[in-house]
Amino acid sequence: MPNMTYIQLFHQSIGSISVDSAMIRGEGGPINPQLVIPIEVQLDNQPDEAMLAIARLRALLGTDQNVREDTAICPPVCEELVGGPNGFRVHSRSISSGGQRGEQIELRFFLTPAQVEDLERRRHVADTNVFNLYLALEPTVVGLKNYNGHSSPEQPTAPRIWDPKYGMYAELAVFWAANRPFVLPIGIETSTWVRSVLPGLGYDRLRLVEVTLPPPLPGQSNAAAEFDKAKTALDARRYEDCVAACRGLLNMWKRQYGATDQQRIAEKIAEERQWPEGDGRRRFLDTLWNAAMGFVNAPHHPEGSGQGVWLDHRDARLTLMMTALLSEYLGTLPPL
Repeated sequence: MPNMTYIQLFHQSIGSISVDSAMIRGEGGPINPQLVIPIEVQLDNQPDEAMLAIARLRALLGTDQNVREDTAICPPVCEELVGGPNGFRVHSRSISSGGQRGEQIELRFFLTPAQVEDLERRRHVADTNVFNLYLALEPTVVGLKNYNGHSSPEQPTAPRIWDPKYGMYAELAVFWAANRPFVLPIGIETSTWVRSVLPGLGYDRLRLVEVTLPPPLPGQSNAAAEFDKAKTALDARRYEDCVAACRGLLNMWKRQYGATDQQRIAEKIAEERQWPEGDGRRRFLDTLWNAAMGFVNAPHHPEGSGQGVWLDHRDARLTLMMTALLSEYLGTLPPL
């Protein structure tokens, strides 16, 4: 999904900055998470005596159009663009040269785990399948004189100040009064976020617990695949699918222990572990199990309430974590 805005000096357009949101990715893992936003910067062709360049680009990242220092998601990014074979990574070309050339730049925003969690929370509460972020961009635009060491037409006999042994140079005129931040909206599709961003950021809810899953049993799919299905559905905001996968996992445990409506799983475990009557573990496990089973079965049988069950990310996350905790507990009990 391309996103583009114009670079302006006062009311004069001099170029553009664009983002292909499909190329946004996460890197660094959970220790050093980084959101990488590749942009293309392009300056319009100019007369030979009026070349322009961008010496520096500062960027803030936010979740709404009012991106400021106090509302930004993370610290700003500052890209120094002086360097490269032509002295400037982003500069205009001569009108006589014909086509324009864009420069690829990667804006790398360093995040904390808490900031990643906040981004993911905001994505889940959004009403659409496109997650909107906003770049506040502040380029430092400069004019060039004596570019590449050549004298300008106004000063055909201008002496070189530095010895040629130092190489090519350019005198800079900074348009200091004209550089004002402007905002570039970026719409990131859910599929891109889940496929290219979250894995690179190391964001994985399953890191919160270690889960021991039941082995494959006759007539049912692999438990690990079911758990992965639930996690994938949660990340993709398919909350009812997430709960349905959790229902499958809990039913696997029922079959594993041979539990029925007449002899619930807590009773089976209490009997095998020889928990005495009145042991608090009986009531505690039975309460947790019944609460989890009652919730995962509600979307599957909405007729009991007279209407469908609408789930959000909080409901699905709670169900997945509850299923994980019950699985971790049941899976680490001594074998029957």
